[in-house]
Amino acid sequence: MELTNILQQIMFTPLESTVVCPEDKPRKTSGLLRGGHFLDSLANRLRQTKASWKLLTGFIFLLIAVILVFPGISLAQAPIVQINSVSRNVINDDPDDSGYSIITWEADQGGNYTINRDGENKGEGFVLESGTGYVANGEKSLKILPSNLECDIMIGGEGPCTISENLDKTYTINIYVTNTTTTQETGEASENITLDTDDPDPPPSLTAEPGDEKAFLEWGPSPSGDTAGYFVYIAEVTVTTNFILGTTNPDEYDYSEVAENPSSHDVTGLNNDTEYAFAISAYDEATNESGLFAGERGEGITIAPEDAVGLGAITDEKGGCFIATAAFGSYQSGYVKFLREFRDNYLMTNNWGRKFVSGYYQSSPYLANYVSKSEALKALARLLLIPLIGLSLFLTKTTLIQKCFLLCLLFFLSIWLVRRKTALKKALIIITLSFLPIAFSSPAWADESPQSYSIELRGASYNAQDIDPSYELIYGSDKGFLFEVELGWQFLDQIGILGVDAGIGYFKQTGHGLVVPETAIDPENWEKSKEEYTFRVVPTEVSMVYRLAFFKNQLFVPFAKVGVDYYYFRESRKDGEEVLDGGKWGHHYGGGGQLLLDLFDRKHANKLDIDYGINNTYLIFEYRKATVDDFGEKEGFDFSNSTWFGGLMFEF
Repeated sequence: MELTNILQQIMFTPLESTVVCPEDKPRKTSGLLRGGHFLDSLANRLRQTKASWKLLTGFIFLLIAVILVFPGISLAQAPIVQINSVSRNVINDDPDDSGYSIITWEADQGGNYTINRDGENKGEGFVLESGTGYVANGEKSLKILPSNLECDIMIGGEGPCTISENLDKTYTINIYVTNTTTTQETGEASENITLDTDDPDPPPSLTAEPGDEKAFLEWGPSPSGDTAGYFVYIAEVTVTTNFILGTTNPDEYDYSEVAENPSSHDVTGLNNDTEYAFAISAYDEATNESGLFAGERGEGITIAPEDAVGLGAITDEKGGCFIATAAFGSYQSGYVKFLREFRDNYLMTNNWGRKFVSGYYQSSPYLANYVSKSEALKALARLLLIPLIGLSLFLTKTTLIQKCFLLCLLFFLSIWLVRRKTALKKALIIITLSFLPIAFSSPAWADESPQSYSIELRGASYNAQDIDPSYELIYGSDKGFLFEVELGWQFLDQIGILGVDAGIGYFKQTGHGLVVPETAIDPENWEKSKEEYTFRVVPTEVSMVYRLAFFKNQLFVPFAKVGVDYYYFRESRKDGEEVLDGGKWGHHYGGGGQLLLDLFDRKHANKLDIDYGINNTYLIFEYRKATVDDFGEKEGFDFSNSTWFGGLMFEF
């Protein structure tokens, strides 16, 4: 601003000025004198401006020093009050259940504190608690009871108080902290607590369906808008229990469970052919519980769980752990069960174990077929399986302490035996252990010449009803979708293309089992069970494929194939129980065509080739005739089918 004033004065100064000479005779000044006057005026103004800036800078530094030395004078700040936790925002009037809420809080400055109810300011509302000498950052807690909300009773105090549903509402708890030592400022925080003493209405309906050692319950929603969940009550109805059907007294029931879903619940762990009674209640966010609903006319909701079976129980299919089942004569044998647990808990949890199981399922059905026809081979198989059964028992049926004890015992026993063996036997043991790493190592293969590969993604509508006449009784008549992935190696391309393809697929269908009747009747007349069953099929195949591809970028390529199949199947129940599994061998032949899609969009085809190495993309269709019945075996499932597939094939 000073510099602006200087310039203005200079700009409006006349070009000629008068100076007084010693002789007191005025005369005109020269240009040089006028220039000197300008410089003097500018220098004086600059000296004045510099002094002003020095004064202002000194004042700013003085102000900063005062703030740093006396922060309470210039930086008056109210305490920051923070609520750390609230145990419940909705409470009821039951002191033993959810009839209170605990609030924890702290502030960053010390002083006095006041806690009131529904007061917009420190001095308003009803004071619940107050105190002096609060230490900064010290956590405090307070327990809010219904009497503190509906009645004028301080925290920790006593007095007459009647809790009424008419006073149910949301109350605001305010916490004020005042710094009484320096700033005299007050900070605050608040939290809302709702008192709800009104019980919700019970559900208007309840139905129960029997399952296998379980019951399936469904109910209508409670009319109350604040329903948070439901309790299911269960009681066994026998002569000895003297249970009163339809009672709404919760104490009469054996136990209760919290429902997992808002409209249904599965009660497990029941005994088949034993009658059970059920009731249901609703609860709200404050855990107020409604009365029990146990039937519209008090007749009670009762059912008796029943045995349920899947497809495996009404067909000739044996399935199972092939060799072990053949050796012990039954898939349900306890020894076979031990081996299944060993498979599921140990072998299927790692890559090597899964490879072993896969190889076993591929190769064992033939051997199991021969074992099942000879008592001598069954006895030999049982003998050979004893060590594996022992290992299964050791791993699946012992605790960690028991495992350690048995391993130590086996270690010392081995030392004792080795010390008494001949030198030859010791040498054999050493040689055997030396070759173990070789047996489990990967072989070193020579470098292979570059090959061409393909991958197919295809699907088909699969009619599983043909595998057994009883399939439709459980899984219905609808067709399912079969998805397959096939990897191919094109090793010869002199006259057409000759290759080997290996594929795997997946098919799944769900249905409901059948209730086993007390009298032997045809399964077609059995009633449907509530138990849900799932039938899965994993078809695998290896094919020799010949493609009539003679030209580069040939628009249409016919092909033919022939190969062998293995269909793995498994039926299981929703509760995780494995009912049946097994596999079937077979063979197939078929043919189809490939339509080259690259010719319709060369730009994106080139991009796929550059970015991902995909040379050609085809739209494929294929007809396949498969005979999968263990090469003519008449027992069990028959997966033979005639199927049309469609999909995509990528060559790379």
